[in-house]
Amino acid sequence: MKQHRYNILTTAFTALFLLFTGVVNGQVIQTEPNFPTEDQPLTITFDASEADRNDLEGFTGDVYAHTGVIISESDMGSNNWSYVIAEWNENLPELQLSHLGDDLWELEIEDIREFYDVPESVEQIYQLAFVFRSADGSRQTEDLFVDIFDGELTVRFNRPNVSPLNPYFTQLNEIVEFEIVGSAPSGTLASITLFEGESELASVSDSNELNYSYEVTSTGRTDFYVVAEDESGNSTEDSLYIIVNPDVTVQPRQAGIEDGITYHDDDPGRVTFSLFAPDNEFVYLIGDFNDWEVNPDYMMNRDETGPFDGYHYWVEIDGLQPGQEYAFQYFVDGEIRMADLFSEKVLDPWNDIYLINDGIYPDLMPYPSGQTQEIAGVIHPGRDAYDWQVPDFERPHAEELVIYELVIRDFLDEGTYANMADTLGYFERLGVNAIELMPVSQFDGNLSWGYNPAFHFALEKAYGPAEDFKRFVDEAHQRGIAVILDVVYNHATDQSPLIRLKGSDRNENPLIGPGHAYNVFNHLNHDHPYIQYWLDRANRHWLERYNVDGFRFDLTKGFAANPGISSNVDNYNQGRVDNLKRMADEMWSFDSDAYLILEHFQREEELELAVYGRDEGFQGMMFWNNMNHEYSEASMGYTSNLTNTYFGNINGLDVANGISYMESHDEQWMMLKNLKFGNSSSDGSYDVTHDLTALERQKSVAAFFLTVPGPRMLWQFGELGYGGGPNECLKPGDGSDGDCEPSDPGRTDQKPVRWDYYENSARQNVYRSWSEMLRLRNENPVFTSRETVFESSLGGEVKWMRMQHETMDAMIVGNFDVETQSSTVTFPDSGEWFDFVTGTTLNAETADQTFELQPGEVRIYTSQFVEPAGEDVFVSSERQEESTQPQTFRLNPNYPNPFNPTTNISYEIPERSDVTIAVYDMLGREVATLVQDQQHPAGTFTVSFDASGLSSGIYFTRLEAGSTSVTRKMSLIK
Repeated sequence: MKQHRYNILTTAFTALFLLFTGVVNGQVIQTEPNFPTEDQPLTITFDASEADRNDLEGFTGDVYAHTGVIISESDMGSNNWSYVIAEWNENLPELQLSHLGDDLWELEIEDIREFYDVPESVEQIYQLAFVFRSADGSRQTEDLFVDIFDGELTVRFNRPNVSPLNPYFTQLNEIVEFEIVGSAPSGTLASITLFEGESELASVSDSNELNYSYEVTSTGRTDFYVVAEDESGNSTEDSLYIIVNPDVTVQPRQAGIEDGITYHDDDPGRVTFSLFAPDNEFVYLIGDFNDWEVNPDYMMNRDETGPFDGYHYWVEIDGLQPGQEYAFQYFVDGEIRMADLFSEKVLDPWNDIYLINDGIYPDLMPYPSGQTQEIAGVIHPGRDAYDWQVPDFERPHAEELVIYELVIRDFLDEGTYANMADTLGYFERLGVNAIELMPVSQFDGNLSWGYNPAFHFALEKAYGPAEDFKRFVDEAHQRGIAVILDVVYNHATDQSPLIRLKGSDRNENPLIGPGHAYNVFNHLNHDHPYIQYWLDRANRHWLERYNVDGFRFDLTKGFAANPGISSNVDNYNQGRVDNLKRMADEMWSFDSDAYLILEHFQREEELELAVYGRDEGFQGMMFWNNMNHEYSEASMGYTSNLTNTYFGNINGLDVANGISYMESHDEQWMMLKNLKFGNSSSDGSYDVTHDLTALERQKSVAAFFLTVPGPRMLWQFGELGYGGGPNECLKPGDGSDGDCEPSDPGRTDQKPVRWDYYENSARQNVYRSWSEMLRLRNENPVFTSRETVFESSLGGEVKWMRMQHETMDAMIVGNFDVETQSSTVTFPDSGEWFDFVTGTTLNAETADQTFELQPGEVRIYTSQFVEPAGEDVFVSSERQEESTQPQTFRLNPNYPNPFNPTTNISYEIPERSDVTIAVYDMLGREVATLVQDQQHPAGTFTVSFDASGLSSGIYFTRLEAGSTSVTRKMSLIK
């Protein structure tokens, strides 16, 4: 299957329906001959001014064809191309078009099969498929198609120039010039006859062309068809219809009607549609209910009294079957087919057929192929209401939140809402009380992080139907787990009705604002009252229809369009602050305790917004507090400062609204950093790059994360030590590989789903340790309450936190160095203290206590007895040999190096294998065999090498196991 530059997010902007081509004015592609066949030379003329995408209009640089063929009738008009001649940016001379001037370009093909190198085994070429593009690929058209004929009897209307789906819109008394062309196997048609309805208008004999001038004398719809016959009496037809619009009815909408789809409880077969089209001339409603035809009975009324500057078009239809789904679109100004901005479900002609099988979305209604094009909306009048088991969920207080962020696609092998509901026990056992889903509103394509939103009110169907999502939310609530949605209101893709109606030029579309340094796709104008209305509607929709508990708002730096945002995006912006406060006021007016979380990273604004609304009894806005760098450094064993993990240390913030996290979808996994860049002790006995030690460090940092008062956030599979395995690497957003290999998946590409990690005892121990610490947190207010007196020293190798609360005090101390450290810390008081980690009791005669801590060792003391962590959860130094099963064959650097005369060499074997380890001198001579075992067990091992009988010099240790060979250099200095 061909790949386009614009398919990065698995979106295919495919012209679903055939471009009937011929030598006429006003078409995107013209061909000579009119009806090309495989055995004739073909001239393609491309008119850039007629393409839907106007990238190449007025362009005078080099233009190339990206082209292939369609070899199956069922694939006609699709993106399933075969025999694509070159890669997207490959500029072959034979693919360069000649510029004819006036936006016209020409491509000549002498022999179609030879040009595309299509073998004779392919029975038929049905279409040629094209995207015309600039030499650098930055400008392009939509997908275009040319039908290839086999000499059959054919006829069509060349003029008026309309697609097979659209009528020709005209005016009374206008002269419509009909131009009809055809062909016959014998070369010339016996006759061509044009009809208006059943009345014959004109006929010619022994000709392949008929021309006729028709005067329009009536309003409404008039149908025409043409019949062509060959000399044997065989016939074929083509048809079109013209429309003379009646006057648009100017009439206000009924009270209570908002834009979008309104169902009527008193009549479940009645639906009202409303569209904001501020300066458009007319709109028709088309859909399953009127056979997708432009019918004057479905011309929408115009409301000129709406609350926004411009027109609202509306129409009410009835007689629909309750419980039945119907697809529909708005047909605007006779040119634009688009779904409703507020659609709760859409049908996608390009992507619904891929990946969304019956197991994911049972009985998904098919796209109305052959009847329309572009994305269609779906209405469902008289649908059954979901029976909520927890209609009034008591949400965890913001300061108690432990949020688990995930993207469904990469969390489950079959990522669906239904499977998410069936996996809730995992989260409950872990101890989180909120799940944050990366965007699940309808995005372009089927495989995505979700930050390419097209329909912000519609659920992404690649994860399943809406009822399954409701069950997931409902069952999460039954387990005490809140559901938070990551929503994307900074921007929209070209498929969004916010863009489709007026285009992506902000000079033409007032709903688009100026871009900014972090912007992608089309930046929305958050100063525009309609964008504010739309955003408020979206928030209310998800809270009320799906019972979710709040939102993480992506890229809120873009919630402004006032002057200066482009160059001043990182500085304080009063307009942006005002927009966010306005949104919060509206959201809290109908859901007073819904979570409002900002991805903002502008500290001055965050501090102001965090306390906004507190005087009125609201929580205020929460914000992401990125601590990835600091925790990663601590985990790797380097100098770090975790001070800002506690909300009260963030510029004196006195409300627990900073959501700290060690990892998120935007940051590299700590485990990968441990394995690749971890520190080691001076004697080599403690090395963070070793699998087991790297996993143990996950427990150490979690002890100084999960026990800190204020909201916390985890990123998927961090509790199992994800990161560092095959394809487990996050590439940076600048297009480079960063810490990753070139072969690793792209930044937003699918990552391995690693539920097998849960079966690994050492990784499961990480999960168990986090679960135990969350149990400790969730059961004891000292670890959550804003009232806790929190003191700490979080900048040295030995870190400590002292917490005092009316219910209990706690003292936590840990060594993040790679060497053993001795340190004296001051407890809140003397007396009896209970170690949660070991289950032992400390009788402190004084508040000052001195500890000798091994690398990575932590102690968690409480002044009241609590059930300690389960046995063997926090692994002791005696058990460190019970390591995780190694992932790969590894030969580690010897220690010490240089050495005299002995050194230790550790190595890792992932499976029982034939293993040899030998030492060689500079001339390649083997001087020692350290290991030779045909059935070597899996595990981590250490051997010693005694070089007493050798002279000083460079030596090489080589591990050979199966097809693997690893060599390390070492220096013997006597």
